Amino acid sequence: MVEEALSVVTSLLARGLEREDASERIRDLEHRGDDLRKKLVAMLGRALVTPIDREDIYRLSRSIDDTLDGLRDFVREWDIFHLKDPEALSHVVEAISQAARDMRRAVECIVDSPEESSPYVVAAVRAANRVRLVHEDEIALLFAGDLSMRVIRQRELLHRLDAIGLHLVRAGQILSDAFVKRGE
Repeated sequence: MVEEALSVVTSLLARGLEREDASERIRDLEHRGDDLRKKLVAMLGRALVTPIDREDIYRLSRSIDDTLDGLRDFVREWDIFHLKDPEALSHVVEAISQAARDMRRAVECIVDSPEESSPYVVAAVRAANRVRLVHEDEIALLFAGDLSMRVIRQRELLHRLDAIGLHLVRAGQILSDAFVKRGE
């Protein structure tokens, strides 16, 4: 679901989607994510055995939900700020997308082959940490010019994307901790 939301954001920045369409699609994805999380929490209460600790699954689902919430907020703020230059933002979104792909691969491996999950977790955390570096580079470039309302708005959106990267870092750390508990 995070990758679908990132696809909406990427299309919005590339002008492949109108603001209204992007807002509607991202809200729908975020609501579907909330519904899935509620179902997951209910299932955790009934499950006798889980592939990793219940608490870790719960915390992971919260980090993923926070990521979706952040993407929804980004789209809303993009609409409010009426920015037209997405280049700096696109670099950060690319880094977030890589982290999300690696995180999905790690989660997919948990049940069937947890030993294969670890390299994806490491890659996801590395990619999510790269979001911070790309964010810092883009902030430096942004502030190399004159200060304007456009610059301030773009900085706010860059900070929103950085926070999304931090949610993905936390998700990766949760998975890493879960694997340590399992002795892997």
